[in-house]
Amino acid sequence: MASEKRRDDDESLRFVWEGNEPVSAGGRRLVSPARLLIAGAVVVALGAGAFGVVGLGSSSPSGGDVAAGGSASSAGASGRTVQAEPSTTSAAPSFSASPSGSPAPHVRAAAGAASTATAAGPRPLAEWLLDGNALDSIGAHDGVASGISFSHGAAVLTGTNSSYVSTSSAVLNTGPGASFTVSAWVYLTAAPTSASAASTAVSQDAGINSAFYLQYFAGINDAANCWSFTRMDTDTVLSDSGRAESTSTPRFDTWTHLVGVYDASTSALYLYVNGKLEGTGKDATPFTSAGPLVIGRARYNSQPSDAFAGEIKGVQVFNRALPASAIEALH
Repeated sequence: MASEKRRDDDESLRFVWEGNEPVSAGGRRLVSPARLLIAGAVVVALGAGAFGVVGLGSSSPSGGDVAAGGSASSAGASGRTVQAEPSTTSAAPSFSASPSGSPAPHVRAAAGAASTATAAGPRPLAEWLLDGNALDSIGAHDGVASGISFSHGAAVLTGTNSSYVSTSSAVLNTGPGASFTVSAWVYLTAAPTSASAASTAVSQDAGINSAFYLQYFAGINDAANCWSFTRMDTDTVLSDSGRAESTSTPRFDTWTHLVGVYDASTSALYLYVNGKLEGTGKDATPFTSAGPLVIGRARYNSQPSDAFAGEIKGVQVFNRALPASAIEALH
């Protein structure tokens, strides 16, 4: 068990470990690193009552004992020796969650806690893994599922406007001066049947229209046949729109990663398909949306529209315009 003491001549905290650890011939106490694992690091004795922290990377410490006193080092499984440095504080690691070919297991984080850990990637504002429920893994914007099922780590949508996931209120600020990013894995199984000739994966409702649409867009007589990140010019009936459209042709029954970015500083729309920038557009007249964020359909001309037929998983939203390097980490 550990107890703490403060020396008059040293304001830093010292940790004194008491127990039945073996003592060397020289009278130094030996402490097993296996007993000193904290927050992904090994605490090793450095001498004069001080301790060091060695982070665990790709190598883990060997099972040998470390002598308390002198200069300590730790030999990893690869044979590399890591020199311990004294440390009085240890910053908490920053975690994020990003989708992969199969989403990570759902972890509901406690208030203020980090979300599911991954090796890389920015932290989202909200995230819906859709791996069996519609909860926000960050914790603040749980969704409610209507007319859908969950299978193989994804939400299965029927292609009707009554099949969707919706939050109780707005998640993203879409008004003037606000940048944002929307990301989702989609598996489209059928072409849209709506009058707007679109199948929307993620949107956020305003009064008349959605403030943005991350979608498949067929166009008139399937002339477009592209993925699109779309914003209406105004929240009015029959408004014009700005689009960032893909150069690649969408494929049905195939998992595709879509990312839409709006950069308010340049009024630019960007669309990434499977980690690559494929389209750009403009929206110089963004408007605020106070309605819910919706997965699986959109709002157009005051009506639910653009129902998505297929599967969606790993939806993430960010309250900033992510750069290309961060989007590559999401894919």
